[in-house]
Amino acid sequence: MARKKFQVERPFLEIGGLPRDYCQRQPYWVFLYNDFVLQTEAGSLQARLGPVEEAILERLDELAGNMDSHAEKTALGEACRKILQLKNEKLGFPPVKDKRA
Repeated sequence: MARKKFQVERPFLEIGGLPRDYCQRQPYWVFLYNDFVLQTEAGSLQARLGPVEEAILERLDELAGNMDSHAEKTALGEACRKILQLKNEKLGFPPVKDKRA
């Protein structure tokens, strides 16, 4: 059976970049990310920060050179920006200047 390619016109998950039917086969980083962003206490966020960052870095390594993974790479970028925002707002990490600006 041929793999379906991601289509931009489909509805996306909250983290963006991944179609809703992708939920059935999400990479591990998505579960860790969703768990991380749902936390309301700084201690819970801190405890989950290392594992989610590690999972994202591992997934980026796995996708390196894969030209068919644009949607997931976009989702990973959005997740990283949200994690950075929560690190600044909830955990007191110093702000990082956006190099894209």
